[in-house]
Amino acid sequence: MIIQYKYVPTMFVVKKTKDAFLKDFFDKHFHEFIEGKLGLYVSPEFLVGSQQYLQFNFDLDSKFKGLSQVAKDANKLIRLFNNPFDFDVVTTTTGLHMISHVAYYLDMAITDCNHMLADCMSKHFPSIDWKGSVRVTPFGRLGHIDASDFYMNPILTKGISDNIIKRIRKKQPKQIMSEDEWIKYFQTRIIPKLVTARISFVIKQMIDKLS
Repeated sequence: MIIQYKYVPTMFVVKKTKDAFLKDFFDKHFHEFIEGKLGLYVSPEFLVGSQQYLQFNFDLDSKFKGLSQVAKDANKLIRLFNNPFDFDVVTTTTGLHMISHVAYYLDMAITDCNHMLADCMSKHFPSIDWKGSVRVTPFGRLGHIDASDFYMNPILTKGISDNIIKRIRKKQPKQIMSEDEWIKYFQTRIIPKLVTARISFVIKQMIDKLS
């Protein structure tokens, strides 16, 4: 499996195997990350030979309807997928990123995935920014990613509220989990489970549920 990632927005995208990525991060960058001095950007596209797999990634932004709507939409998305831990829910400066823990076999163009989901989901999830969702470009995944005092941290509880988002995004990574817990998180949550289910089929199921 090939992972595509970088540590700052201006950096070229690095492509490495899962093991090489984890070694690079833990050997060179882990302590910077723990201290809140470094961020991580990861593409939701994963490559296995000539095959592509894609995680669903949704950018929920408070600029549309406020932070309470972000929290409401996040809980609805979790219910749509039936399992609160099928998603990694991560705070951002303006809301949340929600990333599926499963990557599906990509059998259609990314732009078509985006348009199909936007057409069926926009009225149900008004806080989703579709320009920042369902794409292959590396996006802010964890850590300190801009000049603000906010951090991209995982929300580890089942329920999500605007107060939880406000509290979690102000904490440095070392205040969220211990070093050992972060190591386990990177080893088990950053790299998705690959499944052979075609993404076109999964999208159709989602459309049927929302119809």
